[in-house]
Amino acid sequence: IALARTAYLPKADAIAGVNRATRNNTFGLLLPSQIIAPISGPALGANSASNVWGSTAGFLISWEPFDLGQRRASIAVAEAGKHKADLAIDRTRFELAHLAADTYLTLVAAEQTVAAATAGYLRAETNARIVNAVVKADLRPGVDATRATAEESLALAMLIQAEQARDLARAALTQLTGQRNGTSDTDKLLAGPPKTIYEQTNLADHPRSREQQAAIDEIKARQNLLDKPLLPK
Repeated sequence: IALARTAYLPKADAIAGVNRATRNNTFGLLLPSQIIAPISGPALGANSASNVWGSTAGFLISWEPFDLGQRRASIAVAEAGKHKADLAIDRTRFELAHLAADTYLTLVAAEQTVAAATAGYLRAETNARIVNAVVKADLRPGVDATRATAEESLALAMLIQAEQARDLARAALTQLTGQRNGTSDTDKLLAGPPKTIYEQTNLADHPRSREQQAAIDEIKARQNLLDKPLLPK
């Protein structure tokens, strides 16, 4: 935006030169050319090998007070781009907040899975202890002890997997929030969703919708800028 606003400032150009040449000139009309340099000075009636020093200096200040909105259109394009970038930041923050909330809920569910797996392992461990005691007393066949031990091992494996999933969810939440604390009060989450009927949300206020609308506004600003060069200066 600051760069676009510099178009309102006046421009100043300076030039200076020093040369040494003979007094001879080209007679007749010398048209402008990119190959033959223009020669100034009076035409002389005789050739001369003598030379003379010469110097030139110039200073030009130009300012365009009226441009029929061309510079303003350039500033509008820059402002539209900045507005789009700001909304992109808002959309990114919204997505990160959404991801953090989703990860938090995943951690809550993983902790409940660990609690259930812990209870299942304790039940399998207690059952295996009882079955082994009964088998040792020759009241039940040995295959029951083997089955109870297998169930205990399976419950332990499920508990380990649940704890691994919980630790991964906690690590992901730590990366998003920068906090190493675990879940706090989850009673409201475990109690179920509220029964309140929410009103329909206006999708135009969604961060992604606002960013896309800003992109449309930027394109319209560029179209307006492209129409300005057709105006006279």
